[in-house]
Amino acid sequence: MRNGLIPVFFLTLGCVVSLSGHQANTVLAQESQTPTTDYNLSVTPPTAYIKLHPGNLAVHTVTVKNNGLVALTVTPQLVDFSSDGKTGQPVLGDSNTFPYLDLDKTSFEPVVLQPGQAAQLTIHFSVPSTAGDREYPLSVMFKGAQSNQPPSDQTAVSGIVVSNIIVLISKTGTLENLFSVESFQTPRLIDSFKDISFAPLVKNTSFAAAVASGSATIIDWQGKKVAQFEVLPAVILGYSTRQVEPQISDSDQQQKTPLRVFSYDHPFLIGPYTIILSLPSGNQEELGTTEYKIKVWAVPLSVLIVLGLTVVILIGYYGYSRRNSGYN
Repeated sequence: MRNGLIPVFFLTLGCVVSLSGHQANTVLAQESQTPTTDYNLSVTPPTAYIKLHPGNLAVHTVTVKNNGLVALTVTPQLVDFSSDGKTGQPVLGDSNTFPYLDLDKTSFEPVVLQPGQAAQLTIHFSVPSTAGDREYPLSVMFKGAQSNQPPSDQTAVSGIVVSNIIVLISKTGTLENLFSVESFQTPRLIDSFKDISFAPLVKNTSFAAAVASGSATIIDWQGKKVAQFEVLPAVILGYSTRQVEPQISDSDQQQKTPLRVFSYDHPFLIGPYTIILSLPSGNQEELGTTEYKIKVWAVPLSVLIVLGLTVVILIGYYGYSRRNSGYN
């Protein structure tokens, strides 16, 4: 018998992952849901991380619940996702390339959920012993549409909720953190009356997702540390990039919309400044840090521009006066 969406009248909190021979590593976030009243689907867990050794089996359960006021026909679909390369937001694909899905035990057939009703989708993974090391970012996409409504009805409610699953196939028990800095995204020459701002774009050079954390430091021409920041931990998919941000307070985190940059503000800057970004390196047993450096120069550009314009004006005025005095 094929396992599909099984209707239940409770919402299972958490992620059920079982393995044969090895335990999965699972990272969970808060429940994800759509905000409207009539259409209100939630999914648990919104994010999960599963590590599998070749030759193992795994079972992953996702729960979707109709919190709205109308009956919904919910259709699940498994698709690939990738990172946008900057904010870390997932970009959904149209299909999946995951080759180790047990289709004999997993079904993505639609189910009708009444208001307050939930259903569970059980996904079965079967990884052969010959499988190579690779990371598979997957999304379980639940498309909900109002039941008993014709497709031509423009007033029918519909929407999508997503549960992301990062499946890592690896023969190695402990993986190393391998990062590089693609760019500090800062000018090398700045005005002395402006601040030093930088937004490091970090690349994960490993095939497996890893957390970029650490610190950033600014040192002046005297070797004095003038600013230090903690890096907000950020998950970067394998072979992907992401802009890292400074740590902020919980209240600021809730209100922020754009990516934040590292910024050092001082009334007057002069000379060379060294920016140092420290990121983790090595594995969990021998975790260290690697430093990435860039030097920027602070020069009173605005003053020099004003002085230069003044000199040009004076020279022009002097030449103009000489010509006029010659005519007289």
